[in-house]
Formats: sequence, structure tokens, C-alpha cells
Amino acid sequence: SVAFVLPGSLSRSILSVHGIRDSISQWRSTAPAERLRRGKPLQFRAQLSEDDEDELERMKEERVLPFDKGSSEFIPSEMQPANEWINLKEEFLFDWTLLPVQEFAARLGGVFAFFFFFVSLPIAGTTYDAPEEWQLRFLASMIGSSTVTLVLVLRFLTFVNFVSERLSQEAVYFESDERRPVTTTDLQRLGYRAQGAMWIKPPEILARDRLMKQMEVNPVLEKLKKTSGGFAAVLLTSIVLFNIINVDPGFDPRFVQSEARLRDLQNPNNEAVANQEGERLRKRGNKPAYCYSRYYKAIAGGDQDVCGQ
Repeated sequence: SVAFVLPGSLSRSILSVHGIRDSISQWRSTAPAERLRRGKPLQFRAQLSEDDEDELERMKEERVLPFDKGSSEFIPSEMQPANEWINLKEEFLFDWTLLPVQEFAARLGGVFAFFFFFVSLPIAGTTYDAPEEWQLRFLASMIGSSTVTLVLVLRFLTFVNFVSERLSQEAVYFESDERRPVTTTDLQRLGYRAQGAMWIKPPEILARDRLMKQMEVNPVLEKLKKTSGGFAAVLLTSIVLFNIINVDPGFDPRFVQSEARLRDLQNPNNEAVANQEGERLRKRGNKPAYCYSRYYKAIAGGDQDVCGQ
């Protein structure tokens, strides 16, 4: 048998009629035993120009992702939903979402612990440095570290949900890269410039995408939803408890927002403020409130003998 292999996208390449005739004559003259031993059909390939060969090599390099076969030649491979999911799994930290539940929880627990002990707790310890304020320090640290971890999980959830929706859709939006078209006639065949278009998936590709979503993406999506709900519950609980415990910050110099309020606290003729601060002073071990803030201690001129430091 004789098979003619012609690249479909390189229509301007022409086979030589005499070359075909000579090759057929040579094939006929070959001994039958030799043809059977080879066991391969004779193939004729077009003589390509240097520009055509360069274009063919570039096309091979760019069309390397799987799941590209069967798709429209005008759809960029990186914008096909199946390839988007493959690329997403290779992004930084997104491989965590493919881990088993226990290992995924351990990774997030490490992130939470890092921000709790090395970022949130030092900041909360500077703000709430009184010995009796350990609950506020703990809750403030919980709020900070759970917020960072929740943002990370929500980032995972947003991208995975985006790809999940594109996998299940019958028609998806795409944009052609006009700077690097697949062929020189792509833009003319597409019939638009600098605009997007909708790709209606063939039935076999739609079935493949939905199967991929069901088998690979849905378990990851469900895991991320439960994880984000858990961290959101921790964050909300910490905020509520913090507000319950921190019931009277009104006369604490650390929460003063203006110099006028600070002068009011420093005024010895203000009996109401003096009485409230006296009660707070007894609860704090007979130390002025400014002793618990380096900033306001410097403003008030508190010495080491008064503050005991």
C-alpha cells in the first residue's frame, strides 16, 4: 500500500509529480520479499521551504500539552479547560490541594502555626503586654493567623472553582493570541481581531471534561470548601470572644485616637476619668495605664520607679 502524508496546514507546499512517479517505479522494482520484510507502507512527504519547516517546528513546540488532539486548531491549548486544570496543578502551592486530607491539613497547620508564633503573637504581645491580658493576646494572635490561612485557602478555592465551571460548560470563552498565532491565517479564519469568542465543545471533549471534573476536580473542591468553612468559623469565633473579653477599652491610652483625648486623660481635675483610671490601676497592680505602652509612657514621662521596669 502507498500512503501520502501531507501537512494539512501547509497548503502551499507542492509535491513533485515526477518525484512521485520515480518513487513508485522504485517501489515496484523492489523484490516482494524485501517489501514484506520492511512491513511499512511507502510514504511521500512534501518538500518544505525553510519558512514552512520553521513554522512546523514552532507549532510542534507550542502544541505540547495533552488533551490538545481533537480540539479546534484555533483554540489556544492553554485556554482549553482540561489543560487549564493541568497547568493549575503545577502552580506554586496548588499541588497541596491534591494531597490527602491529613497531609493537606498538616501543611495548612504549619502555615497557621508560623504566622501565629512568629508574626501575630509578637505583635499582639506588644499591644496587650499586661499579664492579665493573656486572653486578648491569644485571641488577637488567632485572628491574625487564621485570617492569613483563610485567605490562602480562598485563593485555592477561587481558582479551582473557576476551572471546574469551565470544565462543565458546553461552550467556553477563549481569546486568540494575535502576537503568536498558530498559523499565519488564523486571524483571517477566526474573523475577528483583539476580541474573544466562544468555543462550543465537541461531544467527546465535553464528556471528557465533565468526567475529569467529577473524578479529579470535585474532590479537591469539596475539600477546599470544608477547609475554608473551618477557618472562617475559627476566625469568627475569635473575633466574637475578643469583643466579649475586651469590654472596656475606652480609657486605655493604647486605644486613644487623638491628642485631645490624651490631654483629657492627663488632666488631674477630671474626677470621673481619675476614678475610672484608679480602679483600673488597682486591677493592674497599682501601675499607671501608660506603663503598659512604650509610646504613651514616653509621652507621659513615666520613669522606671513608677512603672517598675
